[in-house]
Amino acid sequence: MSARTILLLDVDGTLSPLPLPGFDTDHDHTLTFTDGTTQQVSARWRRFTGPDWLCTTGFGPVPFRPALVARLNTLIGSGAVEPRWLTSWDDTANRLTDTGLTGVPWPVEPRGTGPVGGKVTAVARALTEHPHTRVVWCDDDIDARLAAVRALHAAHGDRLLTVRPKRTYGLTDTDVDRIAAFAR
Repeated sequence: MSARTILLLDVDGTLSPLPLPGFDTDHDHTLTFTDGTTQQVSARWRRFTGPDWLCTTGFGPVPFRPALVARLNTLIGSGAVEPRWLTSWDDTANRLTDTGLTGVPWPVEPRGTGPVGGKVTAVARALTEHPHTRVVWCDDDIDARLAAVRALHAAHGDRLLTVRPKRTYGLTDTDVDRIAAFAR
């Protein structure tokens, strides 16, 4: 039997892609929210207006792909991963209940402080406090802490998988496949 795997998930740029850079000038695109309401938005949000996207509210519109949520729910439901938030949203991430994520509210991994960044400190703590557990860290800002992340990989070897999605798209099916294979 494989070790339990903790899934540390960020919100912005990971679960929910960030809009394209640009100005909010025209408002001729429509976002659809989980409750059926709509909102007119600028062109920088246009990628999230198709049938593959829904939005919820957080600090403004929070776009997400229901198909990604379904894939994550399958992984969570199988018992392969134990989901936790590791995000600057902290407990506010648990307001995302209408995304349909299984088990929300999730525990929030407390971010630490220090020169390497609070998230790196939190990942290191999870690895240290759970020595027989694997950890998957999904965050679009991993490259900003590359030296510290390399040190984590060196110290913990195959117990850590880092997944850095493209922030303007978020996690992909390929990313979820990597997570599932690692959690086996």
